[in-house]
Amino acid sequence: MNLTKKSYLQIAFIIFIISTITACKSQNSQQSKSILKEEIKAKKGIDKLANDSNAVIVLIKKPGSDSLQLIKDGKFPDDVEVTYNLVKDKNGNIVLISESPTSESGDWDIQYLNYFNKSGKLFAFERMAGFFNSECTIDADDAAHEDLVKYYDTDFNVISSKYTLTDSKHRKLKKSKCQFNYDYPYIIAKDLKTYLKTNHINI
Repeated sequence: MNLTKKSYLQIAFIIFIISTITACKSQNSQQSKSILKEEIKAKKGIDKLANDSNAVIVLIKKPGSDSLQLIKDGKFPDDVEVTYNLVKDKNGNIVLISESPTSESGDWDIQYLNYFNKSGKLFAFERMAGFFNSECTIDADDAAHEDLVKYYDTDFNVISSKYTLTDSKHRKLKKSKCQFNYDYPYIIAKDLKTYLKTNHINI
């Protein structure tokens, strides 16, 4: 069967479109990898900065109140609902906020870590949880540990996500066999302004 000139042009156009789409996907993939590499590096730097007590501001929320209280010299009241650790860089920018709800029973411990760039946009989020009564640990009285890390581009699209579930000895656990009795809902704010407003933080 002979192809007409019009058919050749149509085929050539289709090949061009496919090649363009493939090239764009490849370019976007490379850009995402480059962004991810920089964000992983930035997160490590902020985690290191968080170990400097001079860079950390501690606030607490009491039950039934939206007003937050500044904690000095590590002196906490008995009735704490949520603890916020705010980490500032050398320029005074808030680059990390760690949010830790209080477990009255002591059966669980959860941290939500929000990492912000210089523009105030969220570039990484981490949820760490340790909890008993999971019914899936090798040792019955051991705690299970969850760790979820997400990285975002400037448009708040997830470019990387990693989840791990282990026991206290870092042995992998099967999620399908675990009971998540303390898997409370949470919101990930896309930027610092939204986070501060949502959690009534004025600083």
